[in-house]
Amino acid sequence: MTSFSRDNDSSASTPEAETKPEVTNPKNLAPVDPNESRAEREDIKAAILETRLRRWALIGFIVAAIVYFIWQGLA
Repeated sequence: MTSFSRDNDSSASTPEAETKPEVTNPKNLAPVDPNESRAEREDIKAAILETRLRRWALIGFIVAAIVYFIWQGLA
């Protein structure tokens, strides 16, 4: 039988955990002009475009599957 060492369980004290940046750290965020409206921000525009593209791709995939099964049912 193998025995497990308790030394390996201290993963919180590894150097990787200490050097990992915080997600909510303001220094890691992109600079934002407070006078710029949300509709004019480039990162917001890109996110809106990506959301629309993904939505239409999902709708297209579902419609293609429905058309395929209807076509197979008629054939």
